[in-house]
Amino acid sequence: MIQEMQRYKEALSYWPYKGKFKGKTLDEILTIDGDIPYWKFHKFRFANYLYNIPFRERNLRYKPILENRPDPFISRLKIRIVYFAINIYLTLIIIYLFFRSLFNRQHIASKKRRKKKIGYLSHESLIRLDTKGNVSEVLLFEDVRKKVNKFGKFDEAILVTSPMKKPWKKPKKGNYLYLNDYITPGLFKKSLKQGFEIADKWRKIPKKLKSDTMRENNRDLYSFVRPDIDFLFRFPIAFLNTLYYYAYKELIKKEGLDIVLTQSGIYERCALAACHKLDIPSVFFAHSILFEGGYFFDFFPKTHYFFYNENDRKSLIRYSGLKPENVHVIGPYFIDDVITRYKGKKKKEKKRSVLILAQPVHAEYGENETKRYIDSIFSKLAELKDIRIKIKLHPRDIKQELWTEAIKNSRIKNYEIISAKAAGTANENILYDAILESDIAITFSSTTCFDALILGKPVIIIELNIEKDFFTDAKSFIRIRYDQDIAKNIRKIFDDRKYRESLKGKIEQDLKFYYYKTDGKSCERAAKEIKKILTKKNED
Repeated sequence: MIQEMQRYKEALSYWPYKGKFKGKTLDEILTIDGDIPYWKFHKFRFANYLYNIPFRERNLRYKPILENRPDPFISRLKIRIVYFAINIYLTLIIIYLFFRSLFNRQHIASKKRRKKKIGYLSHESLIRLDTKGNVSEVLLFEDVRKKVNKFGKFDEAILVTSPMKKPWKKPKKGNYLYLNDYITPGLFKKSLKQGFEIADKWRKIPKKLKSDTMRENNRDLYSFVRPDIDFLFRFPIAFLNTLYYYAYKELIKKEGLDIVLTQSGIYERCALAACHKLDIPSVFFAHSILFEGGYFFDFFPKTHYFFYNENDRKSLIRYSGLKPENVHVIGPYFIDDVITRYKGKKKKEKKRSVLILAQPVHAEYGENETKRYIDSIFSKLAELKDIRIKIKLHPRDIKQELWTEAIKNSRIKNYEIISAKAAGTANENILYDAILESDIAITFSSTTCFDALILGKPVIIIELNIEKDFFTDAKSFIRIRYDQDIAKNIRKIFDDRKYRESLKGKIEQDLKFYYYKTDGKSCERAAKEIKKILTKKNED
């Protein structure tokens, strides 16, 4: 079933290259600014079921296809109502941006400088200001920034796609660039025209051709995803993607940026496209290791990719056809500071404990199914009366009560609930402190399993769905189905010394395979590569 689903993902990713309409492929027809394929903005997330629009459980993207059974009428009606509401919301945003553009001043192009200028693309929630209102920290990129400045003197600009919580309180030093400030009436008008063109072209493409290009295993995939994919080609979304592309292009040109560093997200694709059009390099930092093959990362020719390990690099080159010199292995840059801070630290608590790293699995399986899974797990863990059971809640889980209520109502008496804060340094401290002060970590196919390995903790992965199997090359993970004897496996880790020692050796192998090097120098490697890219740009 996994291989079958992968074929469907590929079909929903590469459909624009298959069919032709009036002598051109759909990828050549559906473009902005002449030759920027519009589907590039959506391909990665759509095929990889990361679009949770309209907020359905993730497994419902492919479940109807796998079962060859369309959604019930009520579900389809609900989807249409939600999309209608989203379109109204987006239309209000468009009206706001129009009036905003009338008051934006024309930006004057930056004068030529001796120093190179690097743009860090971020979001408002990841920017920290000091008491004077200056940008003091850009989370996720902060360690990279420090290392880049260590290897050379560069000017920098912080690019954000949404206003700060108090937009009238902008940083005083001028390194904070708000994308909406670069939207002028001229750009708005140009985007308006091209947004309508994309929506119109999509409407004119025959339904049969859409079905033929998205056909796999004799199944018409378009009939299953039609509301989702039609939504992406309607005017509001097409217009906003086009507008943000042109706004980035204007910002990069006017501010004289020499390179732009990004992470995953729809706005980021617009920035990468703008860099491509302006013939300047860009860098895409992977958010984590790849869960599956690198099928969807072929953004633009001048995009460089920074990934965690050599296996991911090979996968990207093989499946996405990227140039080897554009794919770089740097290691887990996200946690360089964590590796440095926690290196050599030992557990202080003497009592035995097991840590459950909770995940928002309800988004994938639905609330009722999730409750069934959790109740089954806790019923098994209740047998471990002499071992403390801890739950670390996930900061983005909007249904944390599924976990908290379940453990309170279970037969487990010796437990602790560890709350979560918004993503950032505070939550990292809570997470790693919780892992450090536990003996074993339990996860659900999340990358937090590697956070546990970093601190040398054995990891049990509880599989809620037997068909779903991530990190298949890992040697140290103990995989158990939710309805199997979890307590027995935990007892074995605690009581069998030889078994524990064998796990330690396997943990070291897994860290090398998935994280390349855990020496706390990933950001340093990234900075060196960025400097090389800028040097090569000069030579070209």
